[in-house]
Amino acid sequence: MTGGMRWLLSAFVCLLAGEAIAASACPVPEAVAARLAGRPALLVEEGGSWSELRASRKVRLSSGRKRFAYLFPSADSGAMAIKFANMRTKDDYRATRVRIIRPGFAECGIVPFIRALLPISSDFSGFGTTVDVADYIRFHMAPRDQPPVLIGFHRNYPGPGRSCRRTDDVSSGNRQQFLFEDRFIDAKVVLRDMRLVRRAIADGKFDPDDRVDAALQKYTRYAHIETQMRQYEGGTPSCIHFVVAGQPGARSRLWLNDLDLREASGRRPHVEPSWTIDWLPEAQ
Repeated sequence: MTGGMRWLLSAFVCLLAGEAIAASACPVPEAVAARLAGRPALLVEEGGSWSELRASRKVRLSSGRKRFAYLFPSADSGAMAIKFANMRTKDDYRATRVRIIRPGFAECGIVPFIRALLPISSDFSGFGTTVDVADYIRFHMAPRDQPPVLIGFHRNYPGPGRSCRRTDDVSSGNRQQFLFEDRFIDAKVVLRDMRLVRRAIADGKFDPDDRVDAALQKYTRYAHIETQMRQYEGGTPSCIHFVVAGQPGARSRLWLNDLDLREASGRRPHVEPSWTIDWLPEAQ
């Protein structure tokens, strides 16, 4: 076997099994992380130091770009959806776009191997762009249209037990984890909902756009909608870090949704971690 053939075979095996997650080191100092005693915690950096944000307490932060880090116990690799929204006030316009942000993603399975061999665009290897809010809801709730930008946003990723799945996998309920409203709990609920939809279609009483329109009305409470996606690699602790920008005087909601989080029974938890943040007005 020639050296070139050996290299090709080695590359194929690595891509099929799953690439190592090319994530930068966790920015939280080890001494700070050690005090968390292995429990999940969201931290924010202000003035060069890191402090914990308690979900049950009122959070007030100075406005502007802030670095956050979420530390949690996990022995596996996975992916997390970070959903951030500014709540609408009487002077705000309703959000009509969703900003989607994802850095380069370590993929698994045959797809990255095919992409490496064929002249397929890598524009979606890491990007930030916006999509229409109705397209975002339709894709994640009642997928009928398939906008290329949302297909490109989602990826195959190495999950627990060296599994390989899509971040928008319908059967596992992953796709619904990116919704801000009417989020399904687990795959059983998704399958039950799909059976009801098929029955309604058979009876001529269901229009897929009805559900999208109903959900869209709930999104009118948001003035800005943003979804980020990050990977994590199992460790002690696992860590994701991200940046969001707070508008002066705004109230924001932040949700963290681990695509692979399951209870001992195998079901998804009924509540995803969330925080409400009041951003301080600009100094006069």
